[in-house]
Amino acid sequence: MDLALTLKDVSSVITDDMFDNMVIMIRNLLETINNIVGNPIIKVIADSINDPKIDRAIMELESKDISLAKVIGMLRDPDVLRGGAYVLLTLVKAIGAGSREYLKNHSR
Repeated sequence: MDLALTLKDVSSVITDDMFDNMVIMIRNLLETINNIVGNPIIKVIADSINDPKIDRAIMELESKDISLAKVIGMLRDPDVLRGGAYVLLTLVKAIGAGSREYLKNHSR
């Protein structure tokens, strides 16, 4: 009974336009979630976070034992080139292209 009264009160406040906008937002949110969940890079990142090397890297950050030479040395590692650098730079490129397209469509 309380639920029916609550729904009656809510339905008197929400307009059809408000409801339509909520449905569109929920649909867009679900589409975004589906894209995230279905993206293999998310699984790779999640699995990589559990690598013990990440814990060691964080400890190195805390001890401030990071040098430019160490970072440059990491860039020579094939896994860094293949995974980190290539994938991240491709992502940055996609973000740049997407933001350019967004600005083109939404500029004043």
